[in-house]
Amino acid sequence: MKKMLSVALAAALVLGMAGCGGAGAPETAATEAATTATEAAKESETTAAGSTEAQKAPEQSEGGKKAAMITAQPLGDKGVTDNTYEGFKRGCEEFGYEPTVVEVQAGEYEETLRALCQEGYDIIMPCWSALEDACAKVSAEYPDSEFIMVFSEIELPNVKSLISKQEDGSYLAGVAAAMTTKNDHIAFMGGSDNPQINKFLAGYDAGAKAVNPDIKIDVTWVGSFDDPAKGKELALMLYDQGADIIYVAAAASSTGVFDAAKETGGMVVGCDVDQNGIVPGQVIGSMVINYGNWVYQAFQEREDGGLKFGAYKYGLENDGLDLLLPEESVYKTPDDIAAAVAEAKEKILSGEIVAPTAVQ
Repeated sequence: MKKMLSVALAAALVLGMAGCGGAGAPETAATEAATTATEAAKESETTAAGSTEAQKAPEQSEGGKKAAMITAQPLGDKGVTDNTYEGFKRGCEEFGYEPTVVEVQAGEYEETLRALCQEGYDIIMPCWSALEDACAKVSAEYPDSEFIMVFSEIELPNVKSLISKQEDGSYLAGVAAAMTTKNDHIAFMGGSDNPQINKFLAGYDAGAKAVNPDIKIDVTWVGSFDDPAKGKELALMLYDQGADIIYVAAAASSTGVFDAAKETGGMVVGCDVDQNGIVPGQVIGSMVINYGNWVYQAFQEREDGGLKFGAYKYGLENDGLDLLLPEESVYKTPDDIAAAVAEAKEKILSGEIVAPTAVQ
């Protein structure tokens, strides 16, 4: 079984890396490879779950070091997943790890993580809150394996959790949106209604209401981070209902919002990466989160003496995120709005403003 799994994961590596070589690279090859790896993992499930053998220390890597990125959101989103992958790729290349990327579907999470533990991977990096429960369970079963959990918090002695203070950057987005709207009506769209994405909403809501307590804020959820068509449909609905600015935190589903903005002339606040140039003149800013830098720094930390396990938060104070206003050649942010955003940032840094993590 382990031999078969090794072959499957090697396929996931080759095809997964090919699938993220460029913005237009195909996603299906990596997904099929991940499915192959998962099927192999399922064949060994009776060994990998519940047995005494499964709880032993993982096999030692043969030859070099190995690292795996496991993501429930496919590569090719031109956003959060691709940004995280770039940091993973850089860490692997610079510090000599053989990289594997596995795209997983619901129902495959635990067996995939167990298989990687049994294969002796030196770093196992699950990404996004969908994998949080599986990581918590499997990391407890394999205390000698080292996990880097991206964008969820797990308190176990072999897990380093990388999480952002997205409510802080989103507060700034709310200030900018409330000062830009022409009709005191804005909106928020999230990929999934979960605690992490709700922090984006909470900060945005608070920042906007600090400017105008009576502002109307519509909220909607795509139900997926990989459904641009649904994202566009919902964005068209929000614009039609009178919202003139949408703050979108929905990974690949976000591309549909930009398509809707092109058609309607509506405005957008981007998220995760710099999206200010996607619809020039209609994106008032992007709440950029440096996931890739977090991941690279974790690899560097391991090389410099070992991972420091626990929760590590990235915010305005350590350049983990920020609201990036557009270049003037793309969109001229009015001086009073730029000044208000800068003032709110300073107040967050000083502690005068504490952005909420849940809508008040």
